[in-house]
Amino acid sequence: MRELYGRLADLDPTARDNLLVIEYFDRLSAARPSAEMLLKEAAILARATVGYDNGSRRYRRSPSGDAAAISSRPESATAVSVPGGGEAWLSPSNDSPPTTDMVLERLALALELIANRPGDDPEPTSTQILLARPRPDEPPDLRTRALGRLRLEADGRFRAIALPLSATPPSAAPHALMETSWGPVRAAIVRDGHRAVGPAGVGTLTTGKELHHSWTDAVIALRLAGNDESLNADDLGPVLLRTLEDVQTSPSSLDSEMLALERALASKWTIGELRAVADGHSLRAIANIRGLHHSTVHARLLGLPEILGYDPQGGLGRHRLATALMVWQVRAPMAPEGRPRLHKEPADDW
Repeated sequence: MRELYGRLADLDPTARDNLLVIEYFDRLSAARPSAEMLLKEAAILARATVGYDNGSRRYRRSPSGDAAAISSRPESATAVSVPGGGEAWLSPSNDSPPTTDMVLERLALALELIANRPGDDPEPTSTQILLARPRPDEPPDLRTRALGRLRLEADGRFRAIALPLSATPPSAAPHALMETSWGPVRAAIVRDGHRAVGPAGVGTLTTGKELHHSWTDAVIALRLAGNDESLNADDLGPVLLRTLEDVQTSPSSLDSEMLALERALASKWTIGELRAVADGHSLRAIANIRGLHHSTVHARLLGLPEILGYDPQGGLGRHRLATALMVWQVRAPMAPEGRPRLHKEPADDW
């Protein structure tokens, strides 16, 4: 499939993006999302205002994915009927990609599946309640009751696990689909000692009522895990975890570090090479990444402190570069496994 994407990107970038949309909505539908989640994902993918009316409820989402205060369908919108109930529509923005028709088509199909699903409860599941951040207005016993419904001990110790959409949750573990800044992620609650099979992010050990902290750590670990690897948040340590969590709530706090990395990338360094520098690899190991001569890499390393603003080969400098690279990875758009990035014009830089 990846080879097909590459060939289509050369021949017809729009066709390649259409395939990404189809694949993404297929994975999303298999995870049994809510209508709200589907509308949010469609709006973000298409960078458009999206709506859905099913007779009993009205949904509206802006291009950012947030709720939109729009009562009626805009004249610029394209509408399709949803078999099983209602109408979905999409109003593109100036920044919308050429794949908006495919996004609307797959959205309608996914909404049809929801309309035909028996016995679905629109309210958050017990797993979603335990993993979500506490709300100021939530009942004091909300999480205790959720633990009881899942037959989890109130004084027990558990971990949250974050998994890609295509992954299968652990057998018999409470699981759900959770919204994150990077798109929907599968979640599960397991007891200590569970061995996760990658790719997965394993959260820190907490009590049942504090599982939202474990979930935050699990999502960060998933973002840093390799394609086929699992990463335990315990290995990151509390200082690094809280730093990476702050990046999500205050993304501008480390802009200067990200600008330094962008300068390095503009100077023909790659993320892989910079990781090798941060890991303290030899000149020859760094040179082998792209088949360069070690003397060429040596000359480039001499200029790297001026580009970054610090020496990445010194003790503190290596740690600083390693942290910056992890922040870069956490802040980056979720790649092929998650929400795809659709290009505005076929002629964009691929």
